[in-house]
Amino acid sequence: MQTPTEAADPDVTDTVPARVAPHRGPLRRGLRSGWLPVGLLWVATTAALWFFEVPPTTTIVFTLYLTLGVALPGTLWWRFLGRGGGFFVADVAAGLALGYIGEVFVYVGARLLGLPLLVLAWPVGTVAAFLVIPSLRRHWRGAADAPVPPLLWRWSLTAIAGMTLLWSFKFYRLYGLRYPYNSTPTPTRPSTSHSSARPGTTCR
Repeated sequence: MQTPTEAADPDVTDTVPARVAPHRGPLRRGLRSGWLPVGLLWVATTAALWFFEVPPTTTIVFTLYLTLGVALPGTLWWRFLGRGGGFFVADVAAGLALGYIGEVFVYVGARLLGLPLLVLAWPVGTVAAFLVIPSLRRHWRGAADAPVPPLLWRWSLTAIAGMTLLWSFKFYRLYGLRYPYNSTPTPTRPSTSHSSARPGTTCR
């Protein structure tokens, strides 16, 4: 409903400044990004594995395998089955589980055929199908109205994963990830430890 002033002068509304959304600088946007906690956790994990003599290149290769070979095809199928539409991280988490299930079944069939590398048909075939078939291409994008998890929720999950990473030091400092540190079969017979043993030493 127009006020008497607006009715007398239609251009009066043009003089009212529009509400401008607050500007967020690159730093603030970066701090609020959901990729920041994930990136920090990955760097911390890579550093921890490197401490236990797992080269960063190995961690990078495994990350690529996990992302492109397991999580990506699993997420695409998860969305195809109509289970997506939630948080992006929820789609990826469910896709990771589904991706592992698909990989296991394909690998079992490939081994029965005597062609273990046929397991690559799972990620390659999935990506090709979702690229070539028009009706499947929409699953590359999440739901337009998908909610964004709160900032506190993201950092809380990262903190929980970080505590798990710190707890792993208690185990791996004794048993390690490479020989001879991981040569002890049970915790009751600690024949060597990462903190005291050195590569090339014999275990008695």
